[in-house]
Amino acid sequence: MLKFRSFFFLPFLFFLLNKGTLQGQALHITEINYNSDSTLSTGDWFEVFNPGGSPIDLSGYKIKDSDPLNLYIVPPGTSIAAGGYLVFVADTQRFNNHYSIPNKVGPMGFGLNNNTDQIQIFSPTNQLLIQVTYSDSTPWNMGADGLGRTLELLSTSADPNNPNSWRIGCVLGSPGQAYQPCTNETLIVSEVNYKSPLGNDAGDWFELRNLSSSPRDVSGFYVRDEKNTNLYKIPPGTIISPDGFLVLYADLTLFNQENPGIANKIGPLPFSFSGTGDAIRVYNAADKLIYSMHYLDYAPWPNEPDGNGYTLEAPRNPLPHWDVNSAAYWGYGCLGGSPGYLVPENCLMGFSESEAEPAQIFPNPSSRYVVLPRPFTLVEVLDTEGRVCMQHFETSEGLKLNLEFLAPGPYLIKLLSVSGKISCQRLMHLPR
Repeated sequence: MLKFRSFFFLPFLFFLLNKGTLQGQALHITEINYNSDSTLSTGDWFEVFNPGGSPIDLSGYKIKDSDPLNLYIVPPGTSIAAGGYLVFVADTQRFNNHYSIPNKVGPMGFGLNNNTDQIQIFSPTNQLLIQVTYSDSTPWNMGADGLGRTLELLSTSADPNNPNSWRIGCVLGSPGQAYQPCTNETLIVSEVNYKSPLGNDAGDWFELRNLSSSPRDVSGFYVRDEKNTNLYKIPPGTIISPDGFLVLYADLTLFNQENPGIANKIGPLPFSFSGTGDAIRVYNAADKLIYSMHYLDYAPWPNEPDGNGYTLEAPRNPLPHWDVNSAAYWGYGCLGGSPGYLVPENCLMGFSESEAEPAQIFPNPSSRYVVLPRPFTLVEVLDTEGRVCMQHFETSEGLKLNLEFLAPGPYLIKLLSVSGKISCQRLMHLPR
């Protein structure tokens, strides 16, 4: 799963060359599984959505990827119902081991590349209808790159060749239907200490949280980072209480030195986390993946946990439709973190606790301005000390907020929607 990553050039080039879904097209690629987790090997697949009011006959349509030798011709009698989905499967046997859906076709006879690939759909007369290029390099989200999750299109009106048009779905995804919230993911990673500051080294550690109302027996469960060979097995008799926490540490002496008195902890982990970006994966006692997340150490991810004395903190009240692999999901809490207990509310920075659909301001990071995607009753920009640096009332859709007078650094944008809900989003203001 470790691959060379060209951070900016490839996605930018693909964006220029591929304009996404073509004018007048009636179909959309809405989900892509290009690199499965090794314990949930479903084979590659992608999902097509028909938003129209009539079924579409796909007989004779042609599916290609970036390899000119790969071609799949859709069998006669294949159609997508009005408002329906159809899944194109590389390996039907592997797919059927994990899913029981009728609306699929295959096997295509070829899979999707784990690094970068292009999905093309042609009409029977060879007219190009859809062309989507994805990548496993940033700014594409790493959560779909071998971590058991899928790429899910946020909106059919969005450009599918833009990485910001996609979110990361649940473990195993939701083939053949609209995105489904991850209601079964009740054992989550809630805090990560991947880089301690000099002089206050607690060693690497992370925190598991049991979101259910019942005790969770995690005896025999496994955890891995991005490398499959880095493995820790949770010892027998390990139980996490309802809405409780468990800390997994790498170095007991270092952890106790900075966090004395924490009883709900286990270890040592036989590996540490990368300071530039890594994954944390949780597997059940049968060694099947049940949860994964991936973090990075540069904007729009918060800078405070990157050796500056803070930790990555998940929201206090996470909702099952929030994307745990998005930088917008993660913030930072109290200085030194809160291992083994709920982060105090007055320490939170960068979360969207009460907004069901957090507003995505853009561009972020930015050196000049940000655009508000919809109207808001109140907009406040706060610095890291909680001081209000900018305030606007009764904003309009598409409003540009000029940032040029602000000092470069991290900020928090607090948004009050017309429905009365508050959302908070981190903003990284870059020097010009």
